[in-house]
Amino acid sequence: MSGWKVWVGEDGSSIDYSNGSLRIFVNQAQFDYWSVAGKNYENVHLESDVKKGDGPDDNDYGLICRYQNQDNFYAFVISSDGYGGIIKVKDGAYQVLSGESLQYSEAVRRGNDQNRLQAVCDGTALTFSVNGIELFAVTDTEFTSGDVGVIAGAYDTAGVEILFDNFAALKP
Repeated sequence: MSGWKVWVGEDGSSIDYSNGSLRIFVNQAQFDYWSVAGKNYENVHLESDVKKGDGPDDNDYGLICRYQNQDNFYAFVISSDGYGGIIKVKDGAYQVLSGESLQYSEAVRRGNDQNRLQAVCDGTALTFSVNGIELFAVTDTEFTSGDVGVIAGAYDTAGVEILFDNFAALKP
């Protein structure tokens, strides 16, 4: 993966490259960081191999589509303790579209194991698959196009390191 926005934050968080992977390090509890590709898509099929490098299993990480700005986008996330879901961020407020909260799934490999994530944003349909198994399919009309990216976050404990590799943005 190359060409992504990289930076180091005042809190020690960073987005950089490590052994050919894009690395997001979240050093602040209750916070998400992301990087976008600088592209614009209406309909897109995203894929990436993702794994936790270090830190707590109580985290979130995944793919972004239809990114408007830091306060408006869709995120397709899982956690290292087996949860996942589709989230809409609108005006900075997070809303889980795939249920009342993130849901547990045996399809999500836990701990430091690698997961293959696939997110499809096609018209109003948003679909999220993990390791070849479709977990969530919802519809939403809020955002119709935008940038694509990757996201990682920490919940109660900071120090989450997530590694993204083999990212692809394809036609659905």
